[in-house]
Amino acid sequence: MKRLEKQNRFMNLLKPLLGRLERYSLAITMNREEAKDVVGETLMLAWENFDKLKSDDAFLSYLFTIASRVYKKRQRSFFKFKVSEKQDVDELYCKSLAPDVSTDVGILYKTLEKLPIKQKEAVLLFEIMGFSINEICEIQQSNPSSVKMRLKRGREKIAQLLGVKDYGFKEDKNIKIVELSLEKGENHE
Repeated sequence: MKRLEKQNRFMNLLKPLLGRLERYSLAITMNREEAKDVVGETLMLAWENFDKLKSDDAFLSYLFTIASRVYKKRQRSFFKFKVSEKQDVDELYCKSLAPDVSTDVGILYKTLEKLPIKQKEAVLLFEIMGFSINEICEIQQSNPSSVKMRLKRGREKIAQLLGVKDYGFKEDKNIKIVELSLEKGENHE
């Protein structure tokens, strides 16, 4: 493949994903400069190994797998105390959020930092970035049951760290009966 054709193909595949890659990098690093480094290194590695990509349909998982590995490698080699600048964290939130919602989002992101890397990555990709289980499987190079378990454990740990009582889908039959009868207008005092 000629260099110009390769470059055009790469850019056409990258354009719709670049914003998502930048947001993902900022979400996992919680620091603008570190996120820029992750994106830069990801793009460099993606370009260098672009000839190995067998299908354009696999570009999304190819790109995010590289970003995930770059982040993990940086975490291992530069394990240090991270300081998130307020302006970096503010970029993660929609500017039109109400102050109380924005505070809740900030607390959530700080809580995410306490999760193991694979759980944090799965929760970010699924709940915040909107990736499917299958896309996360490709990025994390694991099977669907592993990703689902990471999501479950990540959600439970977040709930525990946030002090949510009785997180889960367990129902008390008595409560359900009272809720149903209240809907019908019955009085249970």
